Amino acid sequence: MQDNYFTSATVWMIVWLLIGAAVTIASSLLTARTLFPAFAGRCAARCGTPVRAFFLGLLTVAAAAVLVGISTKAGKIGQPVSLVVIGLVGLLALVGVSGQIVRMAARTAQDGESAHSWAASRRAATILTLSYILPVAGWVVILPLSLITGLGCALMSLRAPMPALAPTRLPARMPEGVMPPLPHPVPWS
Repeated sequence: MQDNYFTSATVWMIVWLLIGAAVTIASSLLTARTLFPAFAGRCAARCGTPVRAFFLGLLTVAAAAVLVGISTKAGKIGQPVSLVVIGLVGLLALVGVSGQIVRMAARTAQDGESAHSWAASRRAATILTLSYILPVAGWVVILPLSLITGLGCALMSLRAPMPALAPTRLPARMPEGVMPPLPHPVPWS
């Protein structure tokens, strides 16, 4: 006979898994925003049409699911293909959500604070990832909607023409609390 009950160890395991997932997602969003500021800016502009981005992302998720289903039936040869497809879709979704972070940072900037500051971006990533932790609304509604819309924004930004920009020189050391600048002004800030 097996006992099926929660112990404090089980409860703490679940709590720390959720905290770890939230911290990992937030740091991934900030990393994508920092490493690819131009792409995050284009994704932010594309997030202005969330319905279109959502349906493009949903279509891509469906196509990826079909591709993963077909490749898993191929045996050992299909396993690496499945991992690459899942990884690519996940990476594109996270980079696309970094565009949502750019938009949220512009909206949550405090008095006298730049919309491109590290504090505003960190605050936006925290707000979004904490909303993912909500038991039903976060897991079933907010997280999937955000990731699917981010995937659509990223895909629309991939085919966006690169604007001709003059090369910008960053200072040898960025001032403390300032993230790398976006290549063009954000229209909603």
